[in-house]
Amino acid sequence: MSGTVFAQHSNKIVQDFLSTVIVVDDQAFLDALERSAEPTEAKALKDPGRQAADKDETKLERVDAQPKPSAAPSEEPSSQSLTESSTASAHRLDGKQIIDKFGEFGIVCSVIRPDKDEIPKLNDVVRAFAPVADVFIFDWVLFGDTTGAKTKELIRELVTSSSDSHNGRARLIVVYTGELDLAQVATDISKELGSLNPQVTPDNFNIHLSGTGTRIAVYGKPSLNRTPEGTQRSLKPNEIPTAVIREFSEISRGLLSNAAMASITAIRRNAYQLLSRFPPDLDPAFVTQSILVCPERASEQIVPLIASEIGSILEDARIGDFLDTPPLKVWLEDRIARNASHPPADSDLSKEQYRNGFDQLLDLGIGKDELLIIQKNHGQFLTALHIGEKKKTAKILTNHLASSDFEKVGDSNLALLMSVRHMYEKAKPYLTLGTIISATRMQETVEVTDYWVCLQPVCDGVRLKAKRFFPLLPLTPSSETGESVIIVRDGAEVRLLLAKFNPFLIKMVEFAPIAQERVTAQERGATWSFTSIDGTEYKWISELKPSHAQRVAHQVSVAVSRIGLVESEWSRLAKPAS
Repeated sequence: MSGTVFAQHSNKIVQDFLSTVIVVDDQAFLDALERSAEPTEAKALKDPGRQAADKDETKLERVDAQPKPSAAPSEEPSSQSLTESSTASAHRLDGKQIIDKFGEFGIVCSVIRPDKDEIPKLNDVVRAFAPVADVFIFDWVLFGDTTGAKTKELIRELVTSSSDSHNGRARLIVVYTGELDLAQVATDISKELGSLNPQVTPDNFNIHLSGTGTRIAVYGKPSLNRTPEGTQRSLKPNEIPTAVIREFSEISRGLLSNAAMASITAIRRNAYQLLSRFPPDLDPAFVTQSILVCPERASEQIVPLIASEIGSILEDARIGDFLDTPPLKVWLEDRIARNASHPPADSDLSKEQYRNGFDQLLDLGIGKDELLIIQKNHGQFLTALHIGEKKKTAKILTNHLASSDFEKVGDSNLALLMSVRHMYEKAKPYLTLGTIISATRMQETVEVTDYWVCLQPVCDGVRLKAKRFFPLLPLTPSSETGESVIIVRDGAEVRLLLAKFNPFLIKMVEFAPIAQERVTAQERGATWSFTSIDGTEYKWISELKPSHAQRVAHQVSVAVSRIGLVESEWSRLAKPAS
């Protein structure tokens, strides 16, 4: 796998990360007899991942179409029959080669060859694998359907699934086909997914769905009849795993995604060590803990406990090294090589000057003394990018590095990632410290939205037997970022909300527990909301991460604990500034 140093590094991380590949092909075969047989003589093929299963267990057994009568021995095969035979052979897949090669990379590959009668339930099979499969490889022509109708249906279902376990995940779909016109196959897929804003690469063989982590790549099975462009995309079965790793890397070719994938790999690698830290031998002690801390709940201690063990795994795996200065420089070099980051169009800055300037920025940062050094060595770079004091630079630097509108809003997205808790499961939110809510009201003839952050201590928001007052601190819309600004996403909009920590601004609102002895949100269409005792409906917006919520509470408590002294004003004014 060639490419820049960063590309090679990303490929290696992807290789270690990938664990499951599912191949669906009606002309796949495994054993040596089928490898040498005519395509019409293909035998039944069982799902390789289940061949050792009990015979009574349900299997997906695959049988090709009935063989055609062979020509009499004295007859010479016609030109038409040779062409048909060549075409049929081009659609076959040596499943053993592809399984064995994936195995060399430590990736489990399962080949499914459905019978014609099983095609209707193929959606159910793919749906069952969707939460765990990293890659799907589909044949385009299933039982003679050259329009790829079933394959397009399967692809659409995968990329439009409403299941939360699928949404937003990085997924690679590969179409590996004997069809000659690969560009047409990619075009047909793009048309099928037209409402999802598919972006076809200039080579017409790859499709990326905007705003998702889904990538679709089209490759051809070996054939002598392809166009030169198609021939470049023709791969033998044992070449597919390398292409899959390279294509998946294009989905996640980034610093943070590499670190996240390496983290998951480290957790998988240490899974049994992690399990050994929580053996059944500890159960009696945990029951004792539960009794001793009652009426508190020991069950609420287990998530932080497991999270701390996972944190130790990631620290020992030195995940932070993936984002140290040397990898950042390698990332920048890759971006410049791909023209994803480049000097401003209105400057005379060369790519070398651009890279060298950023290299020194990464080494030194932009403190006052450091800027003097960079100005001496790379003054033209600073001038071209308008880089100066830190606050000014913070507003423009990302735009210089970004190549798309999505990347240009990365500052707010990173701020959200660092401060707001992501809801991975469709669990009902509950009102607690750090919960951000909103309510609408009419001000004259205009609808106004008010925002609050909940300040109720965690222990005072659980095990509720009756209604209780919750302190809510108002948040006002802001146009500028700053230390007291909280960034949230309200629907599709990113909001900057300013917190003022004056205790007199706090509003006490009474709520009643609904479920699990907590004030729990109720579903309202696509949103969640809490209803107070007085009937006001508060829309759930987001949840601050615990440390950020604690900081807000701390700043309010600091305001509450201010000490008013009787002191000499002359003496106070004479104190040196801190």
